[in-house]
Parts: sequence; C-alpha cells; structure tokens
Amino acid sequence: KRAYRKKISECHPDKLAQQQVSDRDRSLAKERLLHYQQAWELIKRHNTLRP
Repeated sequence: KRAYRKKISECHPDKLAQQQVSDRDRSLAKERLLHYQQAWELIKRHNTLRP
C-alpha cells in the first residue's frame, strides 16, 4: 500500500499542476495514474479472495 501511495503521489494531477509540466507530460501522468489505480484494484480483489 505504501508503494502504491508513493507512485500515485508522483503522478497526481494536483501535484503536477503546481510543477508546471507540459500538457504531454500531464497526459502521460494521467495514463500512469489510471494504470496504477487499476493495478491496485486488482491487488485488492485478489487479497479479498484469498482465505
């Protein structure tokens, strides 16, 4: 969970807006954020299925 939060904070849109990154970098960060969120959901589902 700690690694997930660290990765999310690296590409969070609010943080990037303060850093004045380019639109292209912001778009790539948005894709990474979505990828991390999907991976986290998969991990959570996997952990709830285990006995």
